[in-house]
Amino acid sequence: MDIVIHVGLHRTGSTFLQKEVFPKLQNVNYVYRYNINSRNQLLAVKLDENKINLISEEGLTRHNFRDDNETSMIEISNRIYRVFPDARIILVLRDKKEWLNSLYKMNCRYSFDSWFDNIFNKDDLDFDGYVDHIRGLFSDVLVLDYGLLRDDPNVFVKQVCDFIGVNVPVFSNRILNKSLDLVVARRISRIPNYLRYFLLPILRCINS
Repeated sequence: MDIVIHVGLHRTGSTFLQKEVFPKLQNVNYVYRYNINSRNQLLAVKLDENKINLISEEGLTRHNFRDDNETSMIEISNRIYRVFPDARIILVLRDKKEWLNSLYKMNCRYSFDSWFDNIFNKDDLDFDGYVDHIRGLFSDVLVLDYGLLRDDPNVFVKQVCDFIGVNVPVFSNRILNKSLDLVVARRISRIPNYLRYFLLPILRCINS
């Protein structure tokens, strides 16, 4: 069975792929991230033997599949391998400083030093080690840089589609889930979660 798993990283254009590219692919059984936001649901994913099965969930390299903050991305990749050992993997990386800055804006109720020292798992910064480990587990791995998406989205999307084995669909090159300004993000972090859900889309439009 043909299975392709897009694992993130988080904050590397995942929402763009999930909204603008993946749903438009032909002959693909696309499993969207919000249908698999826990390990048990990943095990229950419905696969189609007659199509390419595409699973996209950037949480596979982040919090959704961790028992605690000590669980590294490498351990999560081991779990993926135990479930789907023959899967093909799509991984998008980003400049580490940009990536940290973007992640921090989602957690900025703390100071950066406090967040980095006490919350962020520093093992996740070992991109080279993670890529080597993924390639050691899976036989077919595509690694792309977020900078390519930003600089030439057509080339980026073509490489993704070529790897999956499908034609490039018509897509809109629009920024989705854009990071907020740091000052705005800090203010948002103090708002209760139930209000934040409604305010974030509005603030991202204002911030764009």
